Amino acid sequence: LGSDAEFLLDDSDDASSSDSEPPRAPVAESITQRDSGCGQGACWTGAAFIPSSSPAEQEPPPDLPPIEAYMNTCQNTKSFPELNRAFTAPFSLGQAILTEVSPLPDLDLPISKTEQAHLMLAYLRGAGTWCETTDSDKHFTVKSIHSMVESKAFFAAALSLSSRQLDAIKGRHRQTALELYQYTIRLLIQEDPAEADTSILATCTLLCVYEMMASSVEDWRRHLKGCAGLLKSRNWSGSSRGIVKSCFWAFARIDIWAAFTIGQMTLIPTECWVEHDSIPSVLDIGDVDDYCNLAILIFAKIVNSLVSNPVSPKSQPRILTERLWKDLSQWWKFRPREVCPLMRADATGTNSPFPVTIFSRSSSICGNTFYHAGSILLLETGLVKADLMGQDTLTLCRLQFDALWHARELGGISMSNDSHANWVNHLQPLYIAGRAFANSSHRGRHWGRDGSLSDTYECSDHVVEDFASEKLALLRHLARIERETGWKTSERSAELRNLWGFA
Repeated sequence: LGSDAEFLLDDSDDASSSDSEPPRAPVAESITQRDSGCGQGACWTGAAFIPSSSPAEQEPPPDLPPIEAYMNTCQNTKSFPELNRAFTAPFSLGQAILTEVSPLPDLDLPISKTEQAHLMLAYLRGAGTWCETTDSDKHFTVKSIHSMVESKAFFAAALSLSSRQLDAIKGRHRQTALELYQYTIRLLIQEDPAEADTSILATCTLLCVYEMMASSVEDWRRHLKGCAGLLKSRNWSGSSRGIVKSCFWAFARIDIWAAFTIGQMTLIPTECWVEHDSIPSVLDIGDVDDYCNLAILIFAKIVNSLVSNPVSPKSQPRILTERLWKDLSQWWKFRPREVCPLMRADATGTNSPFPVTIFSRSSSICGNTFYHAGSILLLETGLVKADLMGQDTLTLCRLQFDALWHARELGGISMSNDSHANWVNHLQPLYIAGRAFANSSHRGRHWGRDGSLSDTYECSDHVVEDFASEKLALLRHLARIERETGWKTSERSAELRNLWGFA
């Protein structure tokens, strides 16, 4: 599917100026809302902010977000050149105010009351829960929903996301989702970014999820930049309260998977995510959601470490990897009771190649998923050694050092818990797991399903285990996720088939 919103930012007007000159007034350019997957639909034209520039910023790297507001929140901003740029408002927020356009007349939603009710019910049961993966209070569907739906923009965004999900599940191509999306944009145009409240943040978060379903990662990451700027301009973070906290972590998960997919840094530096990022301090707080979010934070640091290009000596990557591995191991070791599985059964053979692992909380599913996925990424570097923890190794599961074990745990967690809120976040972790099965076919020793140590040889007469049952089970599960949630998994499935040499 094509992008429903494409921001065309023109950097050609960046002129030389001294640092003492005030920033220029933003220039407006048109954008076009389109949906190539829905035929020839109605289009809407708005405008997008153009950030000011200085001589040092005339040709900024394309992967750096233009976010000025970090300056007042994050420490050590000199380490982050991207913190020195004005932020681009998401989804044309405030463009009517910027361009002094006369207020647009009020219009009714483009669907009947009956269909509104149908879509809202589907939102509460489905797409709305996607933003609550580590939000036990369920602000998007329960705790804050009554106040949020008083916002016309939020209400329309919720209906548009719900409509897109239902269309994806039923395989139909209607204009309703696009029309609701455009209606939401029309409302956001008239909102002042300086006065954006929590309902505007929640609206933009839902639209980011919508774009994630509808567009390529390069397209919807542009909107993430705007949301990052909005978050920091209001000093909102992962330590905020209420629906803001839920929005931040929903944004963070999208940001992480975008960064992982295209090999770039997260838009918001991890130093700015939370006030307390140590395991002891989070344990003292006693919030299960916070503890599980800590695994997300560690994973984000891993993604950033893998895509960064340090100029330091070769020993530095190993030091960083060892520190991140220690963080993951400590997270696993000190998990509160509620974060551990409620029940577990080992795999029974080729007919059931993955363990059954049941969790009682959505956040626990999420935290453990990021733990296992992060472990695989670090093990793939070849910089993690089994004697890394010294004597602590005896108290930790030896399988922690085997990527195959983590891959099987990922498969087991996802298949054992039919949490759609987590399933839409499992596409990339399951891809990471599938990649581990491919890589391990050509590596040395690993532990098998029964926990016994075995060896495989890349160049020998021995039969190399191909993990056929695990691969087929992963492909079936990915197909089930797309079938039941509408979340597209077929592209990653095709990549895995190609990686495994399947016809």
